[in-house]
Amino acid sequence: MNLKIFQKIRDLLQDKHIAIPCSTSNQYCSSVSNISEFNNLKNLLLKEQALYKTEYISVGDFTYGKPEIYSWGEGSCARIGKFCSIAENVKIFLGGNHNTSFCTTYPFNVLLNNFSDIKGHPVSNGDVIIGNDVWLASDCTIMSGVTIGDGAVVANKSLVTKNVQPYAIVGGIPAKMIKMRFDNDKINKLLEMKWWDWSDEQIVGAIRLLQNDNIDKLYDYWKKLI
Repeated sequence: MNLKIFQKIRDLLQDKHIAIPCSTSNQYCSSVSNISEFNNLKNLLLKEQALYKTEYISVGDFTYGKPEIYSWGEGSCARIGKFCSIAENVKIFLGGNHNTSFCTTYPFNVLLNNFSDIKGHPVSNGDVIIGNDVWLASDCTIMSGVTIGDGAVVANKSLVTKNVQPYAIVGGIPAKMIKMRFDNDKINKLLEMKWWDWSDEQIVGAIRLLQNDNIDKLYDYWKKLI
């Protein structure tokens, strides 16, 4: 990540967000200054995302961090959701697999022009799909064909070769389940709310609820919005 952009993001994230109680309900109202700050953060992150977004790589609003994404032209895509936290040295492989069904894994067709007509190397397991509100810790690696669910966490230095459930914490080489972040009832409520799809004003108004462990209170807030 560009150091100047990172410092600006860090400063914005460390600032206090003011939530003003509404006089007519228990909801939280977002002030004009908070919305302005929120939009400034969005614009800063859009500049960072532009450094690696392509026709094969899409990134949702407010996701920060710059993963290293590798492709060898297999046509697979990376789709990263909103509000993801991507730490340093995260690697995403969209392909590059050597074909283990061949008699040899040696890439003659890549290294010798006279054999470039041979198909089947390199290969990909498919697109990489990363949900919303996912935290990819430093030095983790995501292999092709993997889907990581909303709200999941991947521990640092992990190698993810299989799909990860929403709101699961995984780690290790290869990555395995460590635990679920919440019980099924709370996970279902979070997946039902999809807070990352709310309007900017609604999200800003709920920041103090989002950075809190009382999911039922956030759910009550959402029910009054719909």
